[in-house]
Amino acid sequence: MAIRKHADIFINLLILMLVAGLEELTMKDIRFMQSAFFLRNSDAEASTYFRQKIQLARKGHQTWRKINNIAHLYMGWKSKNKKNKEES
Repeated sequence: MAIRKHADIFINLLILMLVAGLEELTMKDIRFMQSAFFLRNSDAEASTYFRQKIQLARKGHQTWRKINNIAHLYMGWKSKNKKNKEES
């Protein structure tokens, strides 16, 4: 919520970067950032939304971490078996 209080400064900095010729930045990106700050909503509404997004990201991260761990275990097992076959 702290950055939301200074959203106008942040948006102005992005616009300055755009005007300065930063090729990776577009006006579409700036509009996205404006909407991401939920400036048309109250602080309470924005806070609720951000908390929900954080909880959703945590749940997704936990699922991704499990998948990632299984993939690493499998690749390690596969590599170990390949080495054992080459040594035989």
